[in-house]
Parts: sequence; C-alpha cells; structure tokens
Amino acid sequence: MPVDFYARLPRLLQDEFANGRWLPIVGAGLSANAASRSGQRPPTWDALGDEIRRYLPEGYGTTDAVDAISAFEQLHGRPALVDRIHDALLIDEVRPGEVHRAFAAIPFDTVITTNVDFMLEAGWRSIGWPFDPLVGEQRLTVRRRARSTALVKFHGDVHHPNELVLTEADYDGFLSRFPLLATYVASLLITRVPVLIGYSLADPDFRAILQLLGDRLGPNRPAPWVILPKATSAQVARYERRGVRAVVLDKRPNASHETPLAALFRQLAERLPGEAGSQAESSEDQVLAELRLGGSSRGALAVFLGSYEFQAQQRELIFPALRRQGLVPVTPDEVVNAPGLALAGLTQLIRRAAVVIAEVGVGSSRWDELAVSASHEAHVPVIYVGDNLPFPGDARSAYLFRAVAAEPWSAGQAGEFVEMIITTAAPHLTQGRIERIQSRLKSGDTSFAFLEAVISLESSLRGFDGFDGYERTSFSRLLHRHPALPDGTYEEFLRDAYRLRSNLLHRGIEPPSDVAREYTQRILDLIQLIDQGNG
Repeated sequence: MPVDFYARLPRLLQDEFANGRWLPIVGAGLSANAASRSGQRPPTWDALGDEIRRYLPEGYGTTDAVDAISAFEQLHGRPALVDRIHDALLIDEVRPGEVHRAFAAIPFDTVITTNVDFMLEAGWRSIGWPFDPLVGEQRLTVRRRARSTALVKFHGDVHHPNELVLTEADYDGFLSRFPLLATYVASLLITRVPVLIGYSLADPDFRAILQLLGDRLGPNRPAPWVILPKATSAQVARYERRGVRAVVLDKRPNASHETPLAALFRQLAERLPGEAGSQAESSEDQVLAELRLGGSSRGALAVFLGSYEFQAQQRELIFPALRRQGLVPVTPDEVVNAPGLALAGLTQLIRRAAVVIAEVGVGSSRWDELAVSASHEAHVPVIYVGDNLPFPGDARSAYLFRAVAAEPWSAGQAGEFVEMIITTAAPHLTQGRIERIQSRLKSGDTSFAFLEAVISLESSLRGFDGFDGYERTSFSRLLHRHPALPDGTYEEFLRDAYRLRSNLLHRGIEPPSDVAREYTQRILDLIQLIDQGNG
C-alpha cells in the first residue's frame, strides 16, 4: 500500500494547505532531482562550490561555495562567472524528473524560488501548465496572465545576469538593490505561510530567506516550515533553533530523497482541487453539488473556457440547448474561490466535467493550454473552437470545431456545435454515474452517493424529451412541474429529498446513513423509470 505522506504533515499545515495559504519557496535541493541523458545530475550547493574552485589559482583558500564564487568573479569577471554557473548547472542538458513533474501538477497560484536554473519552468512545460516567470523588479509591474502560476525568481537566473544573487556582495546588498521585490515577497508572506522545499541548513539562500523574514516582518513574521525528505533529530533541532518548523517525510536512515517528495507532491496535486471544490461558491446549486463530489469520477458539467465575448455568445446560443439535454454549462467566472485556491478550483471544475470547450487564439489568455493541462490526467475530452485550428496540445482526446467566435453563428452552425458537445459528453453521463453511485453505496460513502444521485436525477429531468423549456428553473420547482413525474406520486418523497440535499450542500449536514441509502436507491429507481419513458 502506498505511503500516505500527506497524513504525516502536521494538522495545522494540512489546514493551511486546504485553505490555499501555502507559499512554496523552492531551493536548489529540488533541482538535484533533475536528470540528463548522460546520467549526470545538477550539483548540490557545496558541489557547485567545488566545481567553481577548480578555476581558482592553487592555494587560493576559500571557506565555502559563496566564497569560491565571489573569488571567481573577482578574478575572472561577471560574464565568465555566469558562463561557469550555466555549464555547472547543466542548463542545456538536464530535463525535469519525476519530482519536478509531480510538483508542477499542484495548482499553486504563486511559487517563489531562489534557484537560478529553469527546472521549475521545464516541469510546467512538460505538463502544459501555463506560468509567468517574474524576474527582477520590472516584471512586477507587468500584468500577469489570469489563471496561470506566477513564478517569482527571487535571485534571478542565468539569463538575467544583473538580477543574479550568487556572490557575497550580491547577498549582502540584496535588500537595498531590490527593495520592491523584497517588499512584494514580504506582502505575500503577510497572508501566506512560507513552506520551504529543497533547502539545507548550510544553503545561503536559506539564510537569505530567513533574513528577509526578519528584516521585513520582524517579530510578527510567520513561522516558516521546511519539508525534508529525511533528516536526523539533530538536524531537525538545528532548524527549530532558527525558528523553522521541520517536517520529515521519512525517518528511516536509508530513505531516498526523491521518492517521498514525488509521492507527497502527487498527493497534494490530487487533494488541492477537491479542497477548493468543497469551499467553492456558485449561484447555481447543480454546479456547486458537482464540485462538492469527491473522487476521480466526472459529472454532467460542460465547462466553457474563453474570452468574455465567447462566453456571452455561448450563453445565448448553446447553453439553453445543453441544459435541455441534461448537461450543466458553466464558465469559471460563475464559481468563486478563495484567492489562493483559484487555480485549484478551476482544476476541480475541469476534473468534474463531462466535456471541456476551449476557445483557441484569443491573445494572451491561452485557454487551450489550461484545458490541455488540467484535463490531461483526468482524461476529460476537449473541444477546441476557433478559425485557425492546428492541434493545440497533447490532450488524450480532443475535437476541433472551426468557427470564428467573434462573429455571429448561424442556427445550423449552433445546432452542429450542440450535437458535437452532446456526442462527446454522452459516454460520461447517466450510465457511468449510476455505476459510480452504486459503488459509493457499497463503500459506505452514503452522503455523496445520495448527492450524486440527486444530481443525476436533475440531469435526467432536464434532459427529458417532453420538458417544456424551463431549463433554468430551480430544482425544487422542477420537481413539481415536470411531465415525467406523475402528479402526487413522488411529491412528498422528492420534497424530503430536496430538503436533505439542501442541508448537505449548503449547511454540511449529512443525512443519516440508512436514510441516505434508502433515498439513493429510490432515486436510482426513479431515474431508470424516467429514462425508460424518455426512450
């Protein structure tokens, strides 16, 4: 059985993660997990110092890596130093390893790194996730793309020599050279919890982060956490003496560095969207109910990603027809999440979809990137809409619909598009859901079995051929004016089911297990009856 590394995190740290309050700060230790075709790995900080020391005159005494790097710059100049660092870090050779890809899949809205390489960027590119690197103070004034991860490169990178922090002079003068950047990071730390990953006690970047916390936030600074794949009790005590709370994933002496981190990151990536969905708010109850459901199963959502013009056009032309077919069309703007959970909430929205519709070629919004990345692991089919449609990514299943979204669509074009959406979503609707509901019942997950059964009932009612067009009516009204429901036969039962559903959805009050089981089974029988009448 796989180890639950998430369960090894302290409860307080779990709660901060679930509320979207982590501010990951990534150090050089994570880059050491990268790989190259030759089998070489990027050096640790001490090994980097040894590599640079080879270019110093014999007998030129240096005490540590920063001392060696500073001496090299003094002897050979900044350009030569940047070239040496570039080669030593294997910038052109290494590729993201399992740890980087697992980390990239966690939908954080902001990540800070003191690394001067590009391994985090490579990890996001490997899964197609959109990100915005922020290097230096000037980039802070540029508007970042909506719904992408901001990567704050706190110490620059080898492509920006003026922003690099490597030597004694760089570290000593950082706060005075980059006051705006330091203030920006300090502002993030006011509302977030710093979680350090890939740092050792001897790492100068680790000390620089602690200095920033002390200088900018003083005694009111948040206590940082550090996640360690493995560590001794003495090492943990040394972190704690510096005011840093340490979490050790594997306390076995022979534990690896890579395996616990990759496993933890995968567990975080799986959990965060569900946490966001459980806290989301929406004006449409069926959307909210879909987001509340856990597990990897998909619901009846048709998620539309695109510009405001595209969304407005689809609401007018396409949404009513989809509702009549039992689908629930939704855009990201109709779901509200806490600031730190916005990307995770969007990921959950896509994971719960029967189909995703993404506009292509709308400037910097890059909805196609987000659709490919978020739907890849969940195997959600994607329909891309645009006039010029080369295949935009590596989705598991993708469909193309050629149209100019900014121009009016004909009735025939709209009908063709609705048919494509329904056909694409159909394999993931009622039949599969019935099986999942029964599986939930067998596993004892009666509350969510009941909730998913009510959602499926609503989809069946809205998709009934004789339904007279009240596609936006509330569920409570839908139950009492639907042609598939005999007058009075189910009225009292459905009224009670609606009350239980509302208590569960809006108040978190779960029905007793036996009641949930009984109501779920009766709803499944009713769905079967409706589907037979719809044939």
